[in-house]
Amino acid sequence: MCSEKLIGLKDCLLEEPITGLYIDELGISNTFLANLITDQYVSGKDLFAERRNLAWRKVSTDVLKSLSGNMKSDTLIEGRRIGQRSTNQTSYPALGAGNYTGIKLRITPNETSFIKIFVSELLIESDSPSDILIYFFNLNTGELLQTLNYSELNTDQYIAFSYSGKRRDVDIAIVYESLYTVPKYTVTGNSSCSSCGGGVKEAFSSPYARASGIKLTLNPLTGKVASVSNATHTYGMSISYNVSCDREQWLCSIGGLMALPLAYATAIEIYDYALTFSPNQRVNTTVGINNGLNNESNSGILRAREIAVSRYTDEMNSLLGNIRLPNDAKCWDCRRNLIYATVLP
Repeated sequence: MCSEKLIGLKDCLLEEPITGLYIDELGISNTFLANLITDQYVSGKDLFAERRNLAWRKVSTDVLKSLSGNMKSDTLIEGRRIGQRSTNQTSYPALGAGNYTGIKLRITPNETSFIKIFVSELLIESDSPSDILIYFFNLNTGELLQTLNYSELNTDQYIAFSYSGKRRDVDIAIVYESLYTVPKYTVTGNSSCSSCGGGVKEAFSSPYARASGIKLTLNPLTGKVASVSNATHTYGMSISYNVSCDREQWLCSIGGLMALPLAYATAIEIYDYALTFSPNQRVNTTVGINNGLNNESNSGILRAREIAVSRYTDEMNSLLGNIRLPNDAKCWDCRRNLIYATVLP
């Protein structure tokens, strides 16, 4: 999520927004937020951060809903399994401590598509008597992305690992320390494509992904990948993955245009909180809050919310009227300007 980089809050040590836009410009300060919080929040900063996230979901939904006629209905581009058990009875002994083995997944998006890879299930068939620690590395940087514990021994385990391509090629390694004997798993069902001309060749598993087995070692001082070599089999590992259009990354790519609608949407979320949860549960009751509910004056939180709704609608209509869709035939039907009206209740 990129909303934290689009609008900020002054005087609270939050990251400075790249747009230079602060919610304070709409009359919402850290002091005001601190007077609204219930025991659900530690500070006004926490209230702001959560309401900004909710607002980002609202703005994102409004934009995508308005453009739904131009989005490909099949956002799932491809889905495959890598790692198929060989029909022969070949087994591979452990390589020993310090050696990590598994699957390399090369994500190859084109320069126009925002895509993401989602690995849903993982299986490791081995003689391990206990849980296995799984490592996910970005091989382009050598850095560890995350770890997880594989506890469903010799059975598919749901892992929900995702990675955004962001229009860049990236190599992801999914590995474990080779301490166990494993059966032969080929990259694809047809093992003959995994070796070509005497060398290891990546199997073409989809328009956006290629795969091979992998062996690697780590630098003991930094924990980063030290050496890598491809392998013709996956060392008992099998994964199911899919490739889909990444709407979130596309929205972030036009984040500068979305900043002002996001600011007004955040203000609306804060005012809604002030009018619903805050009145009876506020921590600081020594300071009065004019919610505007008990008077007919043109002031108070209720009036501020009405103004924010009106300006959000204006800014969103302006945004949608000037969006040019990406030239991406995989995820969008066409590229043209669109004009829509959006109204908040």
